[in-house]
Formats: sequence, structure tokens, C-alpha cells
Amino acid sequence: AYEWGARALFAAPSLAALTPAQEEELRALISELEQAAGKALAAGGPTPGVKSMRAQMDRLQWSSRPLLYYALSDGLVQAAYAAPKMRSLGYTRRRTGELGYYYRRGRGA
Repeated sequence: AYEWGARALFAAPSLAALTPAQEEELRALISELEQAAGKALAAGGPTPGVKSMRAQMDRLQWSSRPLLYYALSDGLVQAAYAAPKMRSLGYTRRRTGELGYYYRRGRGA
């Protein structure tokens, strides 16, 4: 829990990289979490074979596609599926400025 907290809350590579003040804060936070949960967090290190997400530190892996791909896929999905489906459910398409959305009046009680 402490290693995870160091990475997730302080963007530190490990618990050893925290300053004494950060480590004290982390211990207080984990103690508060354990009190709220009514039990201590499991001792030990990471579960073998399980890697936690470290979105603020890990390199993002993604691939882009040509703009035409996104334009066509969004346009086709909207025109061929989403719009007819939403209309069949009683929604109407509305726009406020640049924000487009579907609207359906609530059903009275």
C-alpha cells in the first residue's frame, strides 16, 4: 500500500524517494483509510503479475489514424446507428452553442 501510495499520490518512483514530510503524510492517509475501512490493508508488496496503472508516470501507448478515419467513423456511427436509435427511444437532437446533445422530456409521476 505504501509503495502504491508513493507512486499514485506523490508521483514518486518508490517509497524511498519520498521526503520525510511526504512519507509522514502518506502514513497518515493510509492510517485514515484503514480506520474508515475498519481493517488494516494487506501487508506485503505488489501482487505478482499485476501491475498498477501509473497514468501520471507511465508512457502512454497509442496510435493515431488519419483525420478522415475519425470523420467517417464518427459520421457513419452517428448517422447509421446513434441518431435513428435515439429517435426511436423518443429523444430529439438539440444544440446549445457548440454542444450537441439528445433530449427527452421526463415522464410525469
